[in-house]
Amino acid sequence: MKYAQITKRYYPNKKAVENLVWRLSSGTLPQSEWNHEARLTLILWAVRQYDRHEAVHFIRETFKKYYRKTLGFVATKNRGYHETNTLFWTWTVRGFVNTYDEGQSLADLANDLINSELGDEYLIDTYYSTNTIQSEEARLYWVQPDLQSLV
Repeated sequence: MKYAQITKRYYPNKKAVENLVWRLSSGTLPQSEWNHEARLTLILWAVRQYDRHEAVHFIRETFKKYYRKTLGFVATKNRGYHETNTLFWTWTVRGFVNTYDEGQSLADLANDLINSELGDEYLIDTYYSTNTIQSEEARLYWVQPDLQSLV
């Protein structure tokens, strides 16, 4: 079952997706291209490529390496790698893949994902209050949503 009509094509083909993943994992993606769509794309690639635990490990390590290599730090109290954010989006992308992946091309699935409601980076705000998601605890560890449970 296809998710929706693609309204914007972020990736013309699999090679474009893999190029983004390579640039992120090597730390060569310019900071100006580090955005919600890039995060979702890397997560999608990892969820499709690896089993659950390997995917989470790859995503965590890639994001941490990117912050360290490109931004010069891994995390501070207010910036950098965010564990709860990473795991929330991994959970949502995994759900999307489980529902809509019928073996279509990686580029088509990535475009569908970004054009879905998951393309809205503020979706997380329907699950977490500002105080909770911006807490140091949420940045360092997994914190359960306080506004709406993950089903």
